Amino acid sequence: MGRHGATALAPVVAVALSWSLWSAAWIAPSRSASLWLRPGCRDARCSKLQMRILPLYRANGGEKLYEIVGSSGHLKSFEDVNLGVGLPEREELEALAKLLNQSFVRDLDKKLMDPDSFFGMGGVRNAFITQDHVRDLVAGVTARNEVGTQFPSLARQQKIDSVTSLVLRAIDREGRTNGEIVGYIELSILENDGRLDATTDADVVEFEEGVSREPYLANLAIGEKYRRSGLGTALLQVAEDVVANSWRDPKVYIHIDQDEAARKFWEKNGYQPVSPTKDGITHMYKELEVPPEEPEDESYLEDLGLDDLASLPGSSTAGRLPSPEAV
Repeated sequence: MGRHGATALAPVVAVALSWSLWSAAWIAPSRSASLWLRPGCRDARCSKLQMRILPLYRANGGEKLYEIVGSSGHLKSFEDVNLGVGLPEREELEALAKLLNQSFVRDLDKKLMDPDSFFGMGGVRNAFITQDHVRDLVAGVTARNEVGTQFPSLARQQKIDSVTSLVLRAIDREGRTNGEIVGYIELSILENDGRLDATTDADVVEFEEGVSREPYLANLAIGEKYRRSGLGTALLQVAEDVVANSWRDPKVYIHIDQDEAARKFWEKNGYQPVSPTKDGITHMYKELEVPPEEPEDESYLEDLGLDDLASLPGSSTAGRLPSPEAV
């Protein structure tokens, strides 16, 4: 390369170096720059979360879930180590996306190129790729949790593009969060025939025989320093409790890739293949025990002079209501 070529390239190299340094700081900020990640934070966003975070039993349907599974120990195991399960808050969605990026870094690795390629500019391109990847994760997590952050509920999902998410947080003795996200998992509904992309609610859907929309788990993630401590299994069990007890579904499904550690984890927790692996994706399921529904309390019928609900007006065997004197 001649002198003029080297001179012309110098500003480009300088800009590339500056971008690399800036992007590295953005992608992996220092601990001091991420106050919301550490205990005792005083960040305004963290303070706001401390005031807003509600335990799971305060969500719609959560109190009933606690009544049913309180003796199982799944929720109790978190409380013993100052962790709490709840639904996500809007202020946490970016942090949740970054947790997913850390937990599924292999998805990003597939997109990256050799840093020495393109005359040493591969690293610069990787910075742009990483930025776009994280931005897409944030957009996805935000879109899927849009309804849930506005109307917190454990009710079975009706929209296929929405999820019920569980967030595992570090809490103090008063149940307040310090802003640290420990774990995350999503529950959704999807056609149970193994497809990865669900049909939209706007589509005219005519399922084949035996195909229906069933519960699916996805994006189970645990913070790096909390892994291999049993928290992933415990959070999974709480999600299964929601499916079995709140949604009252006897099966739950997942899709997994070819990561061997992930496969062993799911198999260890009772998941088995629905069909052979296809295009690197395995469709799996697990059968859950759905408790029998408690009979409705009909004691109030005695005050009305009725024997059972069938005696109410409008039922096929309904008779006349008793006269006021008989009540």
